[in-house]
Amino acid sequence: MGAFTLGAEDPRPPEDEEAFLADIAASTGPAEKRCLHLIELLDTHYPRDLPPHGHIALAAVRPEAQGEGARAALTDELVRLSLTLDIGGYCEASSERSAMLWEWLGMERIGDPIPLPESEVGLIPMFIPPPGAQG
Repeated sequence: MGAFTLGAEDPRPPEDEEAFLADIAASTGPAEKRCLHLIELLDTHYPRDLPPHGHIALAAVRPEAQGEGARAALTDELVRLSLTLDIGGYCEASSERSAMLWEWLGMERIGDPIPLPESEVGLIPMFIPPPGAQG
């Protein structure tokens, strides 16, 4: 299971941003404030100086699907999109283990970890340049 969005300098107009935040607020119930705060944190720390890229917003494999090639299928599709569209990839790794996996796939850590509220865990920003920009 995964999600991939194309990055842009100004991804959505203000009215779309307001609708997006309203949808998040309406769908997250008691976690609304934490979800909105997380979105604000990610927006604040999002690197604005990257070349064209896709933002890997979520990449996860359900426990029952582990060992069945789901991770390989997801990352193969990301590589295919990267080559087809000549874009790089950006993500925030949620653990040291996932950061190491992204590094194995060619990404590099960029910037400082993004601290999460009420947690000792930070998200690790990672990036791989577009194929045409790699040496």
